[in-house]
Amino acid sequence: LSFTVARDIVSGIVVSRFWKSVAASDTVWRDRCEALWADKAHVPHRFRDVDAMGRLQAYWGSVEDAKRIAISVEELCSFEWSIRMKGWAGPDWTANDAWWQGQKSCIRRYCPDGTTCSAERGAGRWRLVPSSSGRTGALGCFVRQSREGREYPTHFASRWPKNWGWILQNCWGFSASFPLPPRGEEPELEDEGAICQSVTVESCREEAMRFNMGLPLPFERRRRR
Repeated sequence: LSFTVARDIVSGIVVSRFWKSVAASDTVWRDRCEALWADKAHVPHRFRDVDAMGRLQAYWGSVEDAKRIAISVEELCSFEWSIRMKGWAGPDWTANDAWWQGQKSCIRRYCPDGTTCSAERGAGRWRLVPSSSGRTGALGCFVRQSREGREYPTHFASRWPKNWGWILQNCWGFSASFPLPPRGEEPELEDEGAICQSVTVESCREEAMRFNMGLPLPFERRRRR
């Protein structure tokens, strides 16, 4: 069965008891799990834990989980996020952005206490919001960041199907839970790619406009002076 397609192996489970015992065995699926996950940026620990579930369940469970776009707090805080500005932020921002200048992208970390830290961008805060720009989703689909008491347009969570890594982006910024390839090496992750085009200044017009006018964003909690 070493060269048999995964879905064909599953279909053999219904043939007979013998084929069920063979086709559903951890021996068959262990190598397939390792091969599937070898180039993936994120596979939840529960699928890798051989004591938590059988390898057949782990294989297909991880495939289904890769479609999930609501990030958990634990996941959000477990990564070093590679960050860059989008071209729509304007030349003043891209001129000072490491990624745009051909250097390694800046790093941001999210902390469980609701703070963020970045050697290049400074400290800030984060929280989850329930919706943004007419889109709704489960808790973890929308992340709001702030610095010096000012909230920025909402970041939308998604996944990159190629490596299952997480993406967080708003109309002006883009970040990934894995190292961003140098500029020009991965068109899918650049401004003209479908991922970036799904969150633009146009699609986030209300929040972008309110931010530029100094008005509070939806769900924004401003400190009393």
